[in-house]
Amino acid sequence: LAFGRGYHVSWRHPVGLLLVVYVAAMSCSSIVGVDVFKSFWSSPERMTGLFFYIHVALLFLVAASLLYEERSWVRLFSWSVAASVVVGLGAIAEKLAHLGDASFRAQSTLGNPLFLAHYALLHVLFSLYLLLGKRKKGSRAFLVAAMGINILALCLTQSRTALATAVLVTICLLVAGSRMFVAARSRRIAGWSVGGICVLIALAFIVEQAQHVPPYRGSLTFYFQDSGRAHLWNEGYALFAQRP
Repeated sequence: LAFGRGYHVSWRHPVGLLLVVYVAAMSCSSIVGVDVFKSFWSSPERMTGLFFYIHVALLFLVAASLLYEERSWVRLFSWSVAASVVVGLGAIAEKLAHLGDASFRAQSTLGNPLFLAHYALLHVLFSLYLLLGKRKKGSRAFLVAAMGINILALCLTQSRTALATAVLVTICLLVAGSRMFVAARSRRIAGWSVGGICVLIALAFIVEQAQHVPPYRGSLTFYFQDSGRAHLWNEGYALFAQRP
């Protein structure tokens, strides 16, 4: 599918180059790692090793070869965002059923909090991209609601990796939005970008303040109390430094 059609991915494009560099870096990291077998397959419950990323790269090549018109991507993103609303509402319902459990992490239909976190973050960006286009007021309202549901689902997963990624994305959007303000034709796009960032910041502030409300206190302070993962990072780096 990727190589048998008239349209092919340009390897000179920055996205194509990043794909090659990323897969090459993952391959080298897996080969010279401590456990090559685990680097290739990952753990049974996650399966996010090199084997998985090779499939993701091939999926990207197929999608870029078949969906080479913007309207095709818009249609795909629209249906995907609609499905993410259902998944996000499932995560919210899960959390409402476990309000007394501070360690509970929503996972919805994906079966893993980390998967749900990155799924939600990805659809926040899809929603923002669709908002930048010419949409009807009803569609814009739905996209804003979808963005809020996915951000809330992301917070309910209590995934530090995804939250750190969201912070980095927010910084990148701030930089891109400020640069777009320079060009008169890009003010509308920059306005939507900054608007999306404001929504992210507002929801993050609400989540942070909600930790003082009794029904949510235990669930939200879980973010800041557990330092076990930071300890694991330090131990991992120490082992890496000791390896001959």
